Amino acid sequence: MLARLAGLPVNLDKDLRERNGGAWEGLTDTEIRQFYPDEHQVWSPPGGEPIAAVTDRTADAFERIADSMSAGSLAVVVSHGAAISFGMTRLLGLSATERVIGSLGNCSWSVLGRRGGRWRLLEHNVGKLPEPVPDALATASSSAVTGLVAGAAGDAAAGGGG
Repeated sequence: MLARLAGLPVNLDKDLRERNGGAWEGLTDTEIRQFYPDEHQVWSPPGGEPIAAVTDRTADAFERIADSMSAGSLAVVVSHGAAISFGMTRLLGLSATERVIGSLGNCSWSVLGRRGGRWRLLEHNVGKLPEPVPDALATASSSAVTGLVAGAAGDAAAGGGG
């Protein structure tokens, strides 16, 4: 929807996909807690993708995106909240397993900046779009947009929940 409103193209990157949930795929949180209580405590799905793998691929995608941008420009990266959070922690030099910055809520976003090869978290877990979307957003010019914004998709901006 954002791309449509801004009139910008969407570029897909497989490295921004959601974490593979292994044995948890298709289960509700209640079922995961019931059948996999120990794994749920450390958020490690049996047969699922390890946190380190998600962290590496997502951070690499963020770096590739940022490297392809001209100075002073903005990219909006949308993915699953956990994938975004893991990637952001790597860029910021934090531990993904300790979840220092916390989860990124559905439809929320974070803003990252990079200067001199170092990443900074400028905003995290920022609000939601108003409903309905104001007409002003439909006519917004892409030239007014400038940085790297990561956002969490809904239940299915770089930032993430989950």
